[in-house]
Formats: sequence, structure tokens, C-alpha cells
Amino acid sequence: MKETLIPELGAQDDARVNSPIVDDEMLEEYGAGMPDTPAGACYFNDQPYAPGTYVRAGDELLCCDKAGFWVRKASLHE
Repeated sequence: MKETLIPELGAQDDARVNSPIVDDEMLEEYGAGMPDTPAGACYFNDQPYAPGTYVRAGDELLCCDKAGFWVRKASLHE
């Protein structure tokens, strides 16, 4: 079985293009994406990621939602 590694991206740099990070409950409040980042992709430090992509940002596991938001899926505290 092939092992898939989840990339570690570190922290978002406020000077770069980033999609918001939200909790599942907050996603419904935001609707269909933010005006400054195109829906259908999530941005992390200027890099676009496709919906369904999982990444690590520090101690959080994030998943790209089709609305263009990073959704918190788990805390990776040890």
C-alpha cells in the first residue's frame, strides 16, 4: 500500500495570499468563498491547493473545502 505524506506548511504569512482557516461550524456562515480568493482552490502562502487536499499547519490538520476555505479537521498535539 502506498503511503501518502501530508505536507507541513508552517504558519501563514500575512503578506501572502491565504485562504481563511475555519472550523466546520463556521463554514456555513461564510457561504461560497471569499471575494479575494477564488472559490475552487485554497491558498496557503501564495500556493493554490485543490479541494480535498489535506495539509499540516503547525499542530493543525487542515482540509481544503471547495468554497476556498481551509477547514480544521484535527489538532495534532502530542
